[in-house]
Amino acid sequence: MLSLTIAADSGGSVVAIAGYPGLRRLDARESGKDAENEALLCQMIRSGYNALRAFSSLKEGTEWAGLTRPIDDT
Repeated sequence: MLSLTIAADSGGSVVAIAGYPGLRRLDARESGKDAENEALLCQMIRSGYNALRAFSSLKEGTEWAGLTRPIDDT
């Protein structure tokens, strides 16, 4: 299972992300605002957000990418 940790500063700006395959930790504060690292960070966040949106739009009980959307039986 993929688990990402996203850190934000007090203003809500994303400053770090950890847990992406092949990347130990990306920290925008340490990169000196390096454009390549910032672009990668934004791409990873967008990818994760889009994946969550796609998963949440599935019908209950549907399997997608090895995950099954739970059936709400409440």
